[in-house]
Amino acid sequence: MPTFRTLLVVVAAAVHRWSLYQMDILRYLRGTSTRSLLFSVASKLALCAYSNADWAGDPTTRKSATSYCIFLGDFLISWRSKKQDVIALSSTDVKYRAMSTTSIDY
Repeated sequence: MPTFRTLLVVVAAAVHRWSLYQMDILRYLRGTSTRSLLFSVASKLALCAYSNADWAGDPTTRKSATSYCIFLGDFLISWRSKKQDVIALSSTDVKYRAMSTTSIDY
């Protein structure tokens, strides 16, 4: 069975095809809902965030999608994917908006 991190990477890469992966993710979450995070004394709890965006990924509205995930050490603690509110004029603009959204929620 794939890990949650693997599922997140697949979904983040294919935000526009969310419905294809939705049931797999929900099934995984249902099967692992009783598990918890155990931190050892030696574990490094560095907070790390990754963001990504696709420029004009929606062909009808031309809006871009922002995806990000936040890790505490090796553990995924937050992730999100959503359409941006505005239509970006460049791919650089999209990336800066994605980083901004990530840092706000960070």
